[in-house]
Parts: sequence; structure tokens; C-alpha cells
Amino acid sequence: MRTLFSGKILCLVFLMFSVGGAFAKELTLSSPDGNTEVQIDVSDRIYYSVLQNDQLLLDRCHLQLALENELLGATPVFQHSEKGTVRDKLYPDVPLKNAGITDHYNWLRLEFQNDYSVEFRAYDEGIAY
Repeated sequence: MRTLFSGKILCLVFLMFSVGGAFAKELTLSSPDGNTEVQIDVSDRIYYSVLQNDQLLLDRCHLQLALENELLGATPVFQHSEKGTVRDKLYPDVPLKNAGITDHYNWLRLEFQNDYSVEFRAYDEGIAY
């Protein structure tokens, strides 16, 4: 009886680890002013939705990158994420009057199995990845 019970537990633990990558991971990134939001859902693909002032602009768009021998993002296995903020001033090579541009955004980098990552950026005026 004891071996049957411990065998069931072992099977359950194995099943949990083997399908662990199949569970969806949901993440959110907001712009510095909080008006723009990117909602990211990593499940069978990498999906993202964009909201501005709580109005849905893009809904569940997915992204992939086709390389010569590989399709990144086709079956993503999420590993971890990092967040940060950038506040910088950019100047053109040719100096002009009032040519400094403020570069201010929040970023979220998603790391995936097979050594690739995707970085989302949320600006006050829009998003990038």
C-alpha cells in the first residue's frame, strides 16, 4: 500500500514538472506616466495587448522571429523576466538648437529557453519590442 501511494505522488510530481512550461505566464508593463500599458501573455505563443488610458488598442497580437533555420517564439518556454527604467537625453551627431531628446521608458525583458529574449518598452507615447 505504501509503495502504491508513493508511486502516485512520484507520478504527480513528474507530471507537474513535465507540463510546467504549458502554463501561461502573464506580465504587465506600464509607461512612466501610467497611461500606456502592455499586457503580455506567454502560453503557446508570445501574445501582447496594448491599452492607452484604459482603451484597448491592440488585442492579443502574437510575435515570432523567423531565422534561416529556426522560428523563435513558436513554442516559447519562459524562464524569467527583468524590469527596469531608462531616463536619458539623446543628442544628434550634428548639433542643432534644442536638439536634445528625452528618452524615458520602462522596460521588461523576457528570457526564454534556447537562449533568446524579447524586450518590451513602454513610453508615454507608445510601445516598442
